[in-house]
Amino acid sequence: MKLFDILSRQRRFIYLVVSLLSAAGVWAALVLPSAIYPELNFSRIAVVAEGSTLGARQVVFSVTRPLEEAVSVVPGVTRVRSHSIRGAAEIQITFAPTTDMAYALQLVRARVTQVQGQLPPDLAIQVERLAPSLFPILSYNLEGGDPATLYDIGRYQIKPLISRVPGVGRVDVQGSDVREIEVIADPAQLAAAQLTYRDMADAIRQAITVQAVGCVAQDYRQYLIVTDQEARSPDDVGAVVVRNGLRVRDLAAVQLGTEDHVRIIAGDGKPAALLNITRQVGGNTLAIADSVAAIAAALAPTLPPGVHLKPVYDQAALVRDAVSAVRDAMLVGAALAVLVLLLFLGHARITAISATSIPLTMAITVFVMNLIGQSFPRSRRSWSSCRSGCCRVWSASSSPRSPRP
Repeated sequence: MKLFDILSRQRRFIYLVVSLLSAAGVWAALVLPSAIYPELNFSRIAVVAEGSTLGARQVVFSVTRPLEEAVSVVPGVTRVRSHSIRGAAEIQITFAPTTDMAYALQLVRARVTQVQGQLPPDLAIQVERLAPSLFPILSYNLEGGDPATLYDIGRYQIKPLISRVPGVGRVDVQGSDVREIEVIADPAQLAAAQLTYRDMADAIRQAITVQAVGCVAQDYRQYLIVTDQEARSPDDVGAVVVRNGLRVRDLAAVQLGTEDHVRIIAGDGKPAALLNITRQVGGNTLAIADSVAAIAAALAPTLPPGVHLKPVYDQAALVRDAVSAVRDAMLVGAALAVLVLLLFLGHARITAISATSIPLTMAITVFVMNLIGQSFPRSRRSWSSCRSGCCRVWSASSSPRSPRP
């Protein structure tokens, strides 16, 4: 008994399987993530520590070396490289190719937490896996005002709305000026009061924080007592008592100011605030871009006069161009395959039957891509396989070139 005879007897079962796989392929095409880069699993973790006022040499001994010694004992580490500059350090940790990177990330974060008490205070540490999803897929400029106001609008009004979009990873807001309350101490006054800069800083830090000071039980309920002494103006900071009735305003000048300038953000030659938006692993770039664009359009009437959001980088446009190129290549390849069959077979019915395998093959291929966790398109070159009898057409699309991560 030949294979053809077996399949002919089970043709209803074959029709059912092909129909189910084709329907699954159509569904997978609707939910398959779209991204310019494939979902790669790099065996590398980056640790970035910044916020210190130390010089590069002091950063090496106070920040970089303790972190290197802490993460070098994590199982699977093969290489540790570091780069130190004034006030910051970056450590690249490379693991063996077979390492479970999700578990390795937890171990690295645990080791960094253990040594964080030995590092300089007020040091911000980020531990992230190196993946294509870390790179921004969207960038918006907020223009039309002074730098400090633009940063406040982007940080406190726009960022919370974008962060709630499904699939969005991080929303980073950068600005030239970031508001702060500056305390400029008078050394002579501090010396006369026998106080140090550390004493004043500790007094301010303890006085303007929200603290739970106790609880009260009444009517079968327990009430938490919280002291709310947050500073909302320079006068609130100036009224803080340091010691022996001396207040901050007696020892220093308190005024509004901005953080030290470490970057300049501008758009069209004017001050701006930059919003960089990344996606989560498996996030759909097209859906995220459309949702963020809808939020930007809804926010436009609520912004101050003259302030507007302007897109400056949209990775979704590259994805759409690549998808269009793949679609055109598939259609052209399918049309050429059908034409070749019709010319050589000379029979319209047989050609039509053979041509039905082209969309079925495409649908099943997309379903398999969804099962193995691939995105569409996965690289600068995409392909389609159209099988019809003994005729196979391969086509390569010329999607726009994009920078490698």
